[in-house]
Amino acid sequence: MIRQMADQFSDEEIALTLNRRRLRTGSGQSWTAGRVAYTRKNHNLPEFQAADPGEPALTLQQAAKRLQVSTSVIRRLIARGVISGRQIVDCAPWQIPAKALDSDSVKRALARLGQRRGGVRTMADDRQRQMFSET
Repeated sequence: MIRQMADQFSDEEIALTLNRRRLRTGSGQSWTAGRVAYTRKNHNLPEFQAADPGEPALTLQQAAKRLQVSTSVIRRLIARGVISGRQIVDCAPWQIPAKALDSDSVKRALARLGQRRGGVRTMADDRQRQMFSET
């Protein structure tokens, strides 16, 4: 799994993903950024390369904040194919092309959701802690 995520995610993000999946190191410990870095070095895995500034990708949380909706709305739009998004592996952060949020199909889908339920749920206050992971 580290090999799949190595060039697209930081050591911290990889450690979070491994821990979300309840995977442990060979000695039974939880994953930390340092342990991921050590594994990366020992197995000659590529270093994390920041996203191309010309084609930025957003996480699920960032996309929700940009559209001012909840993350569940973004998940629903991804599941319906309205927004393109992908996860390298289960529990990894979503990668959503920023330009995908600007399409007319997204605007129409959000308008339909708003009409159906008397409005689309908006993000909670930034100071409010999330109960569940947003990946």
